[in-house]
Amino acid sequence: MTEVGYIDMKLNITKEWRVKWLKKSEVKQIYYINKEIEMWRKELAQARSQSRVMGQQITDMPHASGISDKTADIAVQEVEYEQLIEELEYNAFIMKNKIMRYITSIDDSVVRQIIFHRYISLLPWKIVACEVGGDNTADSVRMIDKRYFEEGKSSSLCSVWM
Repeated sequence: MTEVGYIDMKLNITKEWRVKWLKKSEVKQIYYINKEIEMWRKELAQARSQSRVMGQQITDMPHASGISDKTADIAVQEVEYEQLIEELEYNAFIMKNKIMRYITSIDDSVVRQIIFHRYISLLPWKIVACEVGGDNTADSVRMIDKRYFEEGKSSSLCSVWM
């Protein structure tokens, strides 16, 4: 199953979509991308909280040559952080859509729920177990996830429609 065609109703054209294979490590990337987004948001908040008004320093020492604009430096740093965050959010959005398409192709409802809660909702294993219900523990849902990717259900690969 390498290609599937479909008709775009608005454009009345046929497009070809290929199946892309993702390893479990790639599926897990959305979790780490979101952690990285949090990290850069904290840095942005810290940059924004820095005082932009500098008091005059009066000393008997001569001033260094050159001009420094700390307010502009902070503003440039903020813009760089914002652009980085936007790029990471876009990457997370793309990855999330790929994983969502993959989840809908899984036959087992429990596995679908586990993968959704862990990799889309970004929940820790303990909460994933509570969401799935039953007598599941954090370790049991983690092992179901691990076995699913190792067992040959996907041969450690996930098929995703692009």
